Amino acid sequence: MPLPTVSNGPGPSIAPGSTQAPGLSATWTDSTGVALTKPDGTSFTLGGSSSTVVYATYSTPSALAAGTTNDFALPANVVRIRFSADSTGSTLTGITAGLDGQLIVIQNISAYDLTLSPEDSGSTAANRFALNGTLLLGANQSLAMMYDSGISRWTAWGI
Repeated sequence: MPLPTVSNGPGPSIAPGSTQAPGLSATWTDSTGVALTKPDGTSFTLGGSSSTVVYATYSTPSALAAGTTNDFALPANVVRIRFSADSTGSTLTGITAGLDGQLIVIQNISAYDLTLSPEDSGSTAANRFALNGTLLLGANQSLAMMYDSGISRWTAWGI
């Protein structure tokens, strides 16, 4: 489920008392921000009259073509990309460079293999994957990755 936009300005916003994520409720306090309550009962406020609250969501792009996709363009505010590989297999060589420490989840939602190719020259250097070898994501598997600006690469996180 994508997270809704939290906004003090024009556009979509969360309604008072609505749930933004499982166990996290959000309530407008006034024009100074949004009060959030965590499952443990503690609360905190986001935003303010001059603040911008960034939200996160997921993206399900069109199915990847057979063969290779270089430099996949990461949409803004996306933390999870739900890829659907081609029946003959698809290879991803890179994702547009992120911010230092940015986390994303690459999820294979198809019944076919999705291959991540490390240090592939088909992608711009800053968009490449720093992996120890080719990584195969099978059906319904996911991988968390973090962008490291020190080496200008996406690195596997938690392996």
